[in-house]
Amino acid sequence: MRWAVKAEAQRCARKIRPADRGGTGIGEFGRLLEKSQERAPARSLVSIDDVGIAVGFLATDAAKLITGETLYIDGGYHIMD
Repeated sequence: MRWAVKAEAQRCARKIRPADRGGTGIGEFGRLLEKSQERAPARSLVSIDDVGIAVGFLATDAAKLITGETLYIDGGYHIMD
């Protein structure tokens, strides 16, 4: 079962490219990433591994009672607005 959870986490994480500048169409995207990193309490950007770990956890029995929640994987950035 663990291999299935890991495979699903990797599949989901591949769809999310947090710091990818390709195809954004935003000229100042690099600067926006820097500002996000500076503003987030964790002072770091989310990585694909961070997302994969969270997805992997949600696919386990340990998360079976978590329902209807929004899981922010952003180093605390969402609380700074």
